[in-house]
Amino acid sequence: MFSKILFVSLLFCVAMSITAASCPDVKTLIAKHEGNEECVYTDTTGHKTIGIGFNLDRPDAPQKIASVGADYNAVYSGQQCLTQSQINSLFQDDVKSATRGAQGCVSSYKSQCECIQTVLIDMDFNLGDAGLCEFGTFIGLINAGEYQQAAQDLKGTLWCSQVGNRCTDDTNIIAQGCGGRPSTDDDTPTPTHDDDSGHCPSECATCVKNAGGKACVDRCDGCSQSCIDCINGGGGTACAARCN
Repeated sequence: MFSKILFVSLLFCVAMSITAASCPDVKTLIAKHEGNEECVYTDTTGHKTIGIGFNLDRPDAPQKIASVGADYNAVYSGQQCLTQSQINSLFQDDVKSATRGAQGCVSSYKSQCECIQTVLIDMDFNLGDAGLCEFGTFIGLINAGEYQQAAQDLKGTLWCSQVGNRCTDDTNIIAQGCGGRPSTDDDTPTPTHDDDSGHCPSECATCVKNAGGKACVDRCDGCSQSCIDCINGGGGTACAARCN
């Protein structure tokens, strides 16, 4: 009971922090959106679920449940619940997986500030790698640093209409942008194009404006990194403003 009270208090604090336009910890944000259940329940998609959004119908679920010392069949049937320690162990692995997925889908991930990374991980946790990667226009705008436009694009998706408060929280964080606070990750890649080069060929912007897509990259030697990332991320004609 004590742990449940702490969890409810934590969710209240997270809700207040997001309203106050701050950046929540990624695990705290995901837990707010997923809930924390010690015993099995059926989620909105019809899957048996436990803990912090752990899908018991996924292929690796039996092995994962066994790895924390629980009986999969007993957990699945509701005869056995999990301890908070077991839930945390499963959750930690899933957050690591979602982080790798977000990095794989968004080419600029490591150069983004922590707040944007947090949202991308939260989305991957919910959508899966393939699901997040389908948001081509959104990802292109994130790559281009067009955060308010990215938030607006996300609001218009079917996913956003389905997940309610998750969408509201995530789009509010995205709309705030990075505010000049880039990630301090030592692995941040060095841009291959000079953002201030001033030598972006005019045919690059023309190609982008004519919806040439990723094929335009060959015409954009000397353009800024934000231009290249936007094109490669599927940002479409909106990238033209970055390629002048």
